[in-house]
Amino acid sequence: MKEKRKIVVGNPQKVIQQLYDLKTMYEANEVMIVTITHSYEDRLKSYELIANEWMNDC
Repeated sequence: MKEKRKIVVGNPQKVIQQLYDLKTMYEANEVMIVTITHSYEDRLKSYELIANEWMNDC
């Protein structure tokens, strides 16, 4: 069994791959993301990058 990771870190492409790997490993139907950043603008940008990459991958 793969090691269970508690965080996902990387550029948008690496993050999406890690999220897909976690989704597969846990046989999940959905993925929820919480981004912890210092500023609201950084958090929003993080969600935008992830969303754009996710949509491009579908």
